[in-house]
Amino acid sequence: MSLALASATRTSQKEKTALDSPCYRGQAVPWDVRNIVPAVFHNSMLYKKLMENTMNLPDAKPIFSNNTTCLPHVIVGDEAFGIMKHIMRPYSGKHLTYKKKIFNYRLSRARQYIECTFGILANKWRIFHRPLNVEMLFAENIIKACCILHNYVRERDGYKFEDTV
Repeated sequence: MSLALASATRTSQKEKTALDSPCYRGQAVPWDVRNIVPAVFHNSMLYKKLMENTMNLPDAKPIFSNNTTCLPHVIVGDEAFGIMKHIMRPYSGKHLTYKKKIFNYRLSRARQYIECTFGILANKWRIFHRPLNVEMLFAENIIKACCILHNYVRERDGYKFEDTV
């Protein structure tokens, strides 16, 4: 099971989004829950805020500046998640239409991209090589601190390929 908050905003070609940038931004920080059963997600603060609509997600925005179609910010999940307003999950079943197969493929690629960014973070900060055996709030603070430190190191030292392997 995996889950990540993804942003659907891109205002111009010159501006970089979190997905284009080598630095982590708040809206693209992955929450890796592959080893967590769905019951844990249903007891999490993230789930409660989603259900109560108090998550404070940004308003829907167009992906491109010359497009008027507004798309919401969503959480990209896998098939272990139920259908919810702000969670985008793949279609289930084997006999899918061509459009649904394409959607599943693209959603899978988005998840892979987000999970890869978490892999880069885990490669730099070894704390992510094992389960975090701490309270959820402390785990969130660890992830945020590592993202901030990652951004600082990237700005100070520049981009290094060996950090991504």
